[in-house]
Amino acid sequence: MPDTWIRHPNFRKPHGHAQYSVRDIPECKASCVKNPECSSVDWVHAAPDGQHCWLHGPKLSNFTLDTIRPYVGVTHYELRRSRSGYWVKYPDTKVEDVAAKATAAEDSESCRMLCAENPDCTMVHWSPTASEGKRCLMHGNSNSSLPLRISAGVTLYELHRGSDGHCGEIHIISMSLSVYH
Repeated sequence: MPDTWIRHPNFRKPHGHAQYSVRDIPECKASCVKNPECSSVDWVHAAPDGQHCWLHGPKLSNFTLDTIRPYVGVTHYELRRSRSGYWVKYPDTKVEDVAAKATAAEDSESCRMLCAENPDCTMVHWSPTASEGKRCLMHGNSNSSLPLRISAGVTLYELHRGSDGHCGEIHIISMSLSVYH
């Protein structure tokens, strides 16, 4: 499922971040899609050149409760990002990775959601018995070739991005790792 836009003619958000080099609405929308913090855009039809496109998102404005308001001559476009892809689940498995990023996720679902929202994340491991703030560790693209290790109670989730018909599914891989001394 591709990203979709919800069009609100004659509405705008009062605060945003201008994209000065944008020439048209498709280019305005593309600049939003490329920015992971962007959740919507306003196109100001009668604005001077270079001031038509305004990006909005939680980190693009100091106003967190910014809502759309009626405003003639502006079209507000709300971005609905696709979340296509699937997870492969490796029970009792982890990756030894000193570059892993700890998050404050409180459950394995929010751990996976944080990873899915980060374009550099390829896998997470969830350890429910770890101390708070260390239960969810995110791993990036450069870490996908690290060896897997047996670790009771820890679950490794590998994210496969793309639209392949398995959107949102979790596939469980049963692994038998041999340990040699």
